[in-house]
Amino acid sequence: MRAFPFRACLWTVIGAASAAMGCADYKPGTDMPALRGRDSGPFVSENAEWSCLQKPAGPPSPIGSVGEFIVYSVQIVDLATQGLLLDATVKACALSDVDCRNPVLSEQRPGADGWVNLPLRNNFQGFLEIESPNEVRQLFHPPDTGLRTMRDYPIVMISQQVFAGLVQVLRLMDDPSLGAIAVRTFDCQGELAPDVVLKSDVAGVPYYFEGAAPSITRQQTDSQGLGGFVGIQPGFALSEATLLDGTEITSQKLVVRPGALSTGFLRPPQASAP
Repeated sequence: MRAFPFRACLWTVIGAASAAMGCADYKPGTDMPALRGRDSGPFVSENAEWSCLQKPAGPPSPIGSVGEFIVYSVQIVDLATQGLLLDATVKACALSDVDCRNPVLSEQRPGADGWVNLPLRNNFQGFLEIESPNEVRQLFHPPDTGLRTMRDYPIVMISQQVFAGLVQVLRLMDDPSLGAIAVRTFDCQGELAPDVVLKSDVAGVPYYFEGAAPSITRQQTDSQGLGGFVGIQPGFALSEATLLDGTEITSQKLVVRPGALSTGFLRPPQASAP
């Protein structure tokens, strides 16, 4: 089973107050074998494989079409403790239902094994609204190319205390009327992708991780593939991932809410399912 997405890990609480996401038994991109040199083309990084970007992406599933039901199963853990959050609740919401007033799937809770099993159509277009006491509300957006696996990466929540520490580390003001974004980038092989630049179509302060520490001066992801934006106005935000030369990897529309963390995975739509 893979996770949302990292090894137990990024930091161990606030000094490592860290990744607004998580950990699991996941091999980092730096474990990959050596690739071609940079002078052989624009689709190469020292630690990532981008050959699939030369292939056309398949046609997206039309929004509103009837897909087959699958059981999309997720586990939810706390970033600091890595313990299962058995008190979490999960709702599935249509992308157009920003406040999730009419959920596609009503409130679900984990079983004793920590798994939440969500019967959803494989072309589901939306997000999961996840809540747990003392944790920052999370809006997790599965890839908008549709649900491709029966069990995707576990979802890691960040406590309100740790998130406040993150904002402090970044030397930003904590404005509860604004939202935040945290995404992971993946290459064509489903490995965490370094040297990726994140862009947003709405104003916000970009950040990346450099080792265990968040940085607002770094310009691209490191081997953890983690970055995002803070201070985002509520509404819709389009997050785009590109290579250093500007080649587009993928983009995803995220719902942003006040005081919530909007999360997702940015991976090439041409890549095979992880």
